[in-house]
Amino acid sequence: MDFAKVSVEIRNQSGKGPARRSRSAGKLPAVLYGHKLDPLSLTLDPVELVRALDKDRKRNTVFTLQVKDAAKPEDVTAMIRDVQIDPLSRRPVHVDFIRVSMDEEVKVSVPIAVVGIAVGTTNGGNLHLSHHTLPIAAKPDAIPTKVDVDVTALDIGDALHASDLKLPAGVRTTLDPKEAVASVVAPHAGRGRCSRRGCGRSRRWSRSPRRCRRRQRRSPRSCRRQGRSPRSCCTCRQEGGEEEVTPSAGPGSSDVARCRAWKSRPAVRRDPAQRRVHGAR
Repeated sequence: MDFAKVSVEIRNQSGKGPARRSRSAGKLPAVLYGHKLDPLSLTLDPVELVRALDKDRKRNTVFTLQVKDAAKPEDVTAMIRDVQIDPLSRRPVHVDFIRVSMDEEVKVSVPIAVVGIAVGTTNGGNLHLSHHTLPIAAKPDAIPTKVDVDVTALDIGDALHASDLKLPAGVRTTLDPKEAVASVVAPHAGRGRCSRRGCGRSRRWSRSPRRCRRRQRRSPRSCRRQGRSPRSCCTCRQEGGEEEVTPSAGPGSSDVARCRAWKSRPAVRRDPAQRRVHGAR
């Protein structure tokens, strides 16, 4: 099987200084190790490495490194073990290669592709993926690009375990056979609209009263200025603030008129000197 070929050169000096000089010259420093052999410091063209990457396998691409050495040139079959990426330019700054053998298994992770629509999702359930990538062990020439997971037969409460996966020949997963990969769970029993009066938002806004009042028209502080609690103020609890609702506790309907009068009050500007005294900007 033909693999992507990349030309590399042996770097005689190792360390931070020689690596920086290699990057300044447009080269990418790398290291090759594995099979209980001495590690080799290498340099290669970063553009050639990016072009040699398989678009589907990506980091699981198998390379044939053409080591250019005056004493003993050789071709080494290797894979990428680790890549250091610059956080600003998003370019590779260092690559670790590991030697692989065509007769030995290597452990890699491949993405999971969901196939079909679960029966439980049509009945109101939610599909939950415990793993988005699947750790497998296979020979270098048998590594798949992805693993298809069929979830069509999953109903609410059902789960697809690692032992139920249909993997290609020569591929096995390193997960526990009883570990769930995908499942369909029932919707949350308390999920729905907010239980606060006049609040028609989602249930997630009712987790914290402060978050629930954050999007309402008036703040709890303006209610307390009138000597009332935000719970007893019916106008503040309305999303639009126009509909009259009899409050569950506190003052009666006269509280509605006072609250609306407070909303329509003229704006009062504080003296700049007073703002400085109170520390406001």
